Amino acid sequence: MVHLERRKDAREILVTTVDYDLPDEQREEKKTSSNLAITVNVSRHGLCLYLFKPVKEGQRIKVFSNLLKGNCSTGTVRWVKMISPDLYKVGLFCKA
Repeated sequence: MVHLERRKDAREILVTTVDYDLPDEQREEKKTSSNLAITVNVSRHGLCLYLFKPVKEGQRIKVFSNLLKGNCSTGTVRWVKMISPDLYKVGLFCKA
């Protein structure tokens, strides 16, 4: 079976831990600890990562990592897939 890539931008695999934050007006509770995430891949216009807390489509997320170097440090949640109650796969859209 041949898999055809339909994405506009090529993805680079980037598996690392990062810290992230939500703008103050979008927080449902006060931040008391770091929000850790694990990245899966990155492209010019997007980032896929695993979060351990739920987020909603349309929320803005700021990702802190020296490895991203401007590729996608701030983005908008495009989709969320709950893997388990404590694990969410998230797609971010980032303007280039």
